[in-house]
Amino acid sequence: MTNSRTKGHSFERDVARLLREELGDIVDTDIKRILDQTRESELGDIEIHDFVVECKRYAPQASPSEAWWDQVWAAGIKSGKHPLLVYKFDRVPIRCVVPFYLLNPDYPKKREYRAEMTFENMAMMMREYINGEDPFIFSPA
Repeated sequence: MTNSRTKGHSFERDVARLLREELGDIVDTDIKRILDQTRESELGDIEIHDFVVECKRYAPQASPSEAWWDQVWAAGIKSGKHPLLVYKFDRVPIRCVVPFYLLNPDYPKKREYRAEMTFENMAMMMREYINGEDPFIFSPA
């Protein structure tokens, strides 16, 4: 039987590695796990630039737990960073939940307003945010 704590820590390391691969060329600080999370409440698993990331790795279920989003939203408030939820169910690709206001600044910063997307799309959104690009201006290639 798999130890769920080991499984969770391994997933956090995997997400940190994936974020380094996607954003390492534009983020000047190291991307690493927050190890104080076991001693202090309302900390995310990873902090990178203006984002706090909560990672969850579980057996398959219908949808991510509402408590997971509440947890990362609280971590975002405490840290003053934008909350991002990264989760993976067994045998399916990584999925992410982000607040709508990161996709469209016209949306209010409310916990209820959020979108689900692939890890690749979340990384692209983070890259555009960090680079200061306006993802809302359409310019055909």
